[in-house]
Amino acid sequence: MGTLLYIPAREIVERNPLIYRISLSTPLTTVSVPHQESSDYGFNYVVDWGDRSPSQSVNSYNDGNSTHIYAESGEYEISILGICESFVPTADPTIIDVLAWGDVGLKLLGFMYCPYLNSIPEGPITGASQVTSCAYMFYGCLSLGYIEPHMFDLMPNVTSFMATFPSEFAYVWITSIPEGLFDNNPLAENFYYTFGGTHIVSIPEHLFDNCPLARDFSQCFVSTHITSIPVEIFKYNTLAENFNTTFGGCLSLPSIPEDLFIYNTNVKTFEGTFSGCTLLTTAPVGLFRNCPLVTSFYEIFFYCNHLSIIPEDIFKYNVNVTIFALAFEGDTALIDIPEKLFKNNTLVTDMGDTFANCSLVASIPSELFLYNTLVESFTQCFYYCTGILSIPDSLFDSNLLVTTFSECFSHCTGLTGSSIHLWTRIPVPSGGNCYTSDIGLSDYAIIPNLWKGVF
Repeated sequence: MGTLLYIPAREIVERNPLIYRISLSTPLTTVSVPHQESSDYGFNYVVDWGDRSPSQSVNSYNDGNSTHIYAESGEYEISILGICESFVPTADPTIIDVLAWGDVGLKLLGFMYCPYLNSIPEGPITGASQVTSCAYMFYGCLSLGYIEPHMFDLMPNVTSFMATFPSEFAYVWITSIPEGLFDNNPLAENFYYTFGGTHIVSIPEHLFDNCPLARDFSQCFVSTHITSIPVEIFKYNTLAENFNTTFGGCLSLPSIPEDLFIYNTNVKTFEGTFSGCTLLTTAPVGLFRNCPLVTSFYEIFFYCNHLSIIPEDIFKYNVNVTIFALAFEGDTALIDIPEKLFKNNTLVTDMGDTFANCSLVASIPSELFLYNTLVESFTQCFYYCTGILSIPDSLFDSNLLVTTFSECFSHCTGLTGSSIHLWTRIPVPSGGNCYTSDIGLSDYAIIPNLWKGVF
């Protein structure tokens, strides 16, 4: 293994070069300065490779001088002095530290899948005021266990923080978010998956206060270890439209503030927002009261298996909803379904899997779907609800546009009394496996084989 060699770059630090350290395990390794392969970015810099070899001038992304062969293994500090508008060492196993951001006129910066990057300079990223996206900037950097405070302070033009820090492997050991992280990013719109899969346990109360243009918070904190949500975390994000899976899979979250979305009147979708939050026992009745534009609650409380209470008026003001598919699937602690739960949701078309696998539910309110005249699908709506004892005769009397009841009551093995003879409707809806295994029904023998899954 070679030793760290003489680095002339230290003599010119005052000239603001970008300096980073690499580690090479074998001799005769070829290394390139990582550019985006595009003529959209300009280059006019001198690179010092840190191994006593002559410095080289680089003038384009594919300039041969941006590639170097190291004679020996070891650690080397590379210096870039001049204009280097893109620096993107994607999936580079050699880079281990950024020692100085310098001022090289960056427009594009990213370290996606750099598994051994373990440190960056203290303070703001310098020379990057023209960067407009931090998407995937440190995504998959498994060795970078912290977020540098104020790191984005000098990047006022950033519009996207999509997936900036996480990894799909959920091995990123970031445990905290610095206060004021986005204070100087007023143009930021996209916070999709920004901290997803990290090990953060709390969220700074004012994290997004200075991001009034933010629209997308989908998966922002998915699968993190947070134990609470600041009630005013989204207070100044009045343009927000998407909260899909924002807190999905937060296994340590025991409750939701009732006023969490009180300022977010433009939200269009809450798909999976709290799915898999297994400690939740209920949801606040007024949680969505100021969100009249919402069209989808798909998987909103999917597999929240300690959710035992649904407030009857929780969806009272969401008159534009069309989808409740999988909304409460897997909520195995749920006992009662409020009769007027969907009373004001007259535009709903999809009730597929809405209460599937809610095994403790013992009864279905007869007027549960009375006002939902536009529903087209009840596929698997009560699938595997083994505790249900009977089906109200009038349950679907108002739902004349339904095209499928497939598996609607499949494996509801506790059912007694009569089925609803949905196969007599004209036109006949799809009904494959609607009553599969429901042998306790008094009229099971006359149910068509297709509808009871017998072939």
